[in-house]
Amino acid sequence: MDKKNFSIEETFASAFQHHQKNNLKEAENLYNKILGIDPNHLESILHLGLLSIQIKNFDRAIQLFNKAIEIHPNQANAYHNLGYIFTELGEYQKAITSCQKAIQIQPNYAEAHYNLGNIFKKLGKFQKAKDCFK
Repeated sequence: MDKKNFSIEETFASAFQHHQKNNLKEAENLYNKILGIDPNHLESILHLGLLSIQIKNFDRAIQLFNKAIEIHPNQANAYHNLGYIFTELGEYQKAITSCQKAIQIQPNYAEAHYNLGNIFKKLGKFQKAKDCFK
């Protein structure tokens, strides 16, 4: 293993620990440090996206999850997180599309089915919601 990868792995482990302890600013700084070295480090992009949701920086989170999808088009988790963000923003059609894409990639993705059902419920589409909860 080369020194660069070891440094990234160590830094990511530290960022993840800070993130779990809710030391969000430190975690954010470390994820950004990794992305300064490797702009396509998928785990850092995804976790920084989650952190951005936590601090309600939805524009940044959308950018990050879209970047994750660019790097790894079958990233069901990124689509699911976009669905969550769009739901929070009241952009329900985008939320539906994102959740459906997550389910298309990973058919047994329970959280995506659940969130899609909740979106349909909010829209008064109760049969579609019920189908999602099966």
